[in-house]
Parts: sequence; structure tokens; C-alpha cells
Amino acid sequence: MEQPHDTPLVSIVINNFNYGRYLGDAIASALAQTHPRTEVVVVDDGSTDCSRDVIAGHGDRVIAVLKENGGQGSAVNAGFAACSGAIVNFLDADDLLEADAAARAAAALAADPGLSQWMAPLWMVDADGRPKGGILPGHPLPHGELGRRLLAFGPWAHQVVPTSGNFWSRAYLERVLPMPAERFRIGADEYLYSLAGLHGRIASDPRPAARYRCHGANAYWRAAAGLDDVVFDAAAFERIAATLAEHAARLGLQADPEAWTGRDWRQQVRRVVLNRAGRRPDRPAADAVLGAVWRDQTRPTRKAILFPAVAVLLAAPPGLAVGLGLRLLGRR
Repeated sequence: MEQPHDTPLVSIVINNFNYGRYLGDAIASALAQTHPRTEVVVVDDGSTDCSRDVIAGHGDRVIAVLKENGGQGSAVNAGFAACSGAIVNFLDADDLLEADAAARAAAALAADPGLSQWMAPLWMVDADGRPKGGILPGHPLPHGELGRRLLAFGPWAHQVVPTSGNFWSRAYLERVLPMPAERFRIGADEYLYSLAGLHGRIASDPRPAARYRCHGANAYWRAAAGLDDVVFDAAAFERIAATLAEHAARLGLQADPEAWTGRDWRQQVRRVVLNRAGRRPDRPAADAVLGAVWRDQTRPTRKAILFPAVAVLLAAPPGLAVGLGLRLLGRR
């Protein structure tokens, strides 16, 4: 049936690297969208497993982009170059879209040309796709004009969702892509959602749009965050903060990355844990508080982190301990 000319094309771009065991499910969920105009692009980033056989098995129902390994940022760049949609979703190869995700996103983005991003949370499922009984994130999602908040607090100024829960306007993506591929070999979604508020409004929907598979190897999900994860996150914050400041400058906007670091409570926790009196902290105690902070991202309350946080707060100077305590209690 011929579709109305005003029905936007939605591109679902699946980014894959050695996730052949999950890739078929991701492709099936993309092909099963109820939105009448969709295309599915599958980018394989140099996999060495069965991934390319899985892609080939879908024939011309998908647009295949087979490339050498270059990291997530390069895969996003390649997928965007290959797609044609006015609205684009970058689906992780181990996740699954809800059947109505593209339709809901398309309706919102088509209704408001000023939107750069539409986002919705994700159901948590186990490695076999069985429900785990929760959603990511557990906090309400923001919406509206968020540019001023980004400039005041930096790239982690508001709640975000993992890659698969975001749909982007092509107009926005054309302003920021291709991204610096080497800088964003991982964390390509951070690049996209940290800049979106500078280029338009954000819309959100409380109903989950995808299923996030928790299988132990995800970059976003870990049972508990240890010191290595904290070092990684600190580097990620610095990387995306520099990128946000660069884009703000191009738009003639004032940005202060040093102030962002000072205002972000997670950076203050890391400072205490990683640099107390110039020495490494006791690893079990540090892992306890950091793991609790991480797990709290999936809950609507910060109560889970209060008791293990005492180990860190007692080690901090009095003034900093008070400031950290207020932030851990949820008073930003």
C-alpha cells in the first residue's frame, strides 16, 4: 500500500561487533516495527564471529555495511552515511526494539520540528531475553529546552538512556556527524545525547521503547562498579566535556568545563575515592560505595547508597564530607 508523503522514513541502524549470538533478535525487532516506513541498516564493525553470516541471511531486507573494525563512533558514522531516514535510531546489536517504538518516536518528532531527540526508557532483560523486573533508567526522564542546563552543569546534566532508547532527527545528526571516530571508539551515544540539547528540544516518553539485554559484557550495565570503572567514567566525562565545550564555542555559547567538574557529584565522589591524601583507597570499601552508586541508577531513590557511602564520607575532610552527603541524599 502506498504511504502518505508526509509519513517520515525511520532508519534503524544496528551497530554490531561480535554479537552474532544476539544480532538476529535485534534485526527481527527492527523489521517488526509497526511504523509503515522503516529501513534497517546493519553495520558490522569488523566482527570475527558469525555476525556476517547472520546479516547475509536477511538478504535485501536489510542494508548491510561491512567495514573494518574502527570502534562505535566509526560504526555510527558509517551507518548514518548509509541511511536515508528523517528519523534515526542507533540500535545496539544485543538489544531489541518494542514493535511500536519507531511509530511513537516518529509521531513525536514529526509533530515538533524543533525536536532533536526523542527518548524512552528500556526494559531490563537477561541474556536470554527474559524480563528482570526493572527499567533503565529508574528516574523520570527530562523534556523540553535543556540547553541552559547543559551549559550550566555539563554533559551529565540530565538523565539519559542507553543508545537503543533514543531516536534522533536527521537535521540534528547532520549538524554533529560524523563524530570524531577515534575519540569515541566507545561512548558514541554520549556524544549524541550530550550535544542534542544545544541544537533543539528534547522529548521523552515514560513507556519503554526497547529491551536492554543484561549479559555481563555490556558497557552500560555492570553488577557493581569497581575502581577501574570509575577511572573509565572520569575519562569519559573529561572527553565529552571537552567535546561539548567545543560545540558550544562554535555556536557562540559560553561554557566552563572546570565548573562542570566541580558541580557534578559523581566527580566529587571519584575524587575522594581515587585521590584521598594522594593514595589509593581500600579497594573493598571503595568498590562497595561505587557499586551502590551504580546500582542506584536503576532505582527511583538514592537510599540504597547511603550506608556504604559512610566508608567514603568518613575518610573525606569535614567540609567535603558534608557536601558529598547532601548530594548522595539527592539534594543536587
